[in-house]
Amino acid sequence: YITLLVLALGFTSCKDFLDWPQATSLDEKNALLRPVDIESSVVGAYSALDHQAFWGRNAIGMFDYMGDITTGEEGASWLLSFATYTYSDRATEIGDYWAYGYQVIDRAAKTIQGAKAVLANGKPYTPSEVATIHLSVAQAYGLKAFAHFHMVNAFGLPFTVDPNSLGLVVVGDDPIVPNTPISRSTVAQTYAQIEADIASAKAEFALAGSAAFPSSITQHWFNRGAVSALEARVKLYKGEYAAAVTAADEALAQSGASVQTDDSVYVLQWAISVNGTPSAEDIFTVNFSASTQLAANSLGTLYDPTYHGCNNSKLLQIFGGDTTKDIRGQILYS
Repeated sequence: YITLLVLALGFTSCKDFLDWPQATSLDEKNALLRPVDIESSVVGAYSALDHQAFWGRNAIGMFDYMGDITTGEEGASWLLSFATYTYSDRATEIGDYWAYGYQVIDRAAKTIQGAKAVLANGKPYTPSEVATIHLSVAQAYGLKAFAHFHMVNAFGLPFTVDPNSLGLVVVGDDPIVPNTPISRSTVAQTYAQIEADIASAKAEFALAGSAAFPSSITQHWFNRGAVSALEARVKLYKGEYAAAVTAADEALAQSGASVQTDDSVYVLQWAISVNGTPSAEDIFTVNFSASTQLAANSLGTLYDPTYHGCNNSKLLQIFGGDTTKDIRGQILYS
C-alpha cells in the first residue's frame, strides 16, 4: 500500500483550501465565455498538477521517503523527517499537497462548469470548436479523478481495509462555493466520484472525436489511454483484478504504448524523458524540461547533490545484488 497520511482534518469551510487566487487576473464570471477560454482553463489545472507541492515533487518525493525507497543525509534533506517518521501532521509539505491537489480539482470543476455554460449559451459554434470544448472537458474529468485518487490514498485508508472510513471532501461537476459548509465523504464515496469522473471523461472523449491536443505529444495531456490507465489503477486498489486487467489492456491499445522487452533499452528509457520526450512505454507524463527538472524546488534538485536524496541502501541490497538478474537493480544503479 501507498504510505498513508491519516490526518485529523477538521475543516468546516472550504475557504481555507479552495479559495485560492486565480491563475490569471480575469474575473471568474467573465473568464470562461468562449471555446478557447475552456481550453485555457484546463491548462490552469495542469499548472497546479505539476507544481512542486503536488506532482512536480511532493507526490513522488514525499512518499518515496516515507516508503523507505529514498533517504538523505542528516541536515541536507528537508524531507528526512518523513523518512524517519518524525514529521508533524502540520508539516508544510502535507498542507501544500492537500492544497494543490484541491487546486487541480477546483480548476477542473470550474472548467467543466464553464464548458456547460458555453455550450448552452446558444451561440453558433463550429463543429471543431464544440469538439475542442469536449476534449478540454474530458481532460478536466480525468485530472479531477486523478487528483481525487492520489489524495484519498494519502489522506484515507486503503479501500480494501475500510471503505467506510473517512476519505476526502468530494467535489462533483460544480466547484464548491467559498464559505459553504463541507464535510469529508467516506473512502467508498470518494472512489465512487472517481469512477463517475472516469466514465464522464470517456463520454467526453467520444464526443470530442478526432479533436487534437494543443501539441503533438499526447503523453503530455490526460489522453484516452491515461483515463483507462487510471481506471486500471482504481480497480486494482479496489481488489477488482479482472476489471483492472481489462482497463489496462484498453490503456495500452488507446495510447499506442508498447511494452519494452529488451532490458538494456528499458533501462535507458528511464533517462530519455528528461528533456520532455516520452519513452515508448509512457502513457501520461508530467512535462518537464531539463531546466524545470533542475529548478530550485524541483524533484530533480531533491535527488541531486543539493539535498542529497538517494536510494535507500537496503533497497539497493535487495534489488542490486545481481543486476544481471533483476531489472530493478539495473535501473537503480544506472
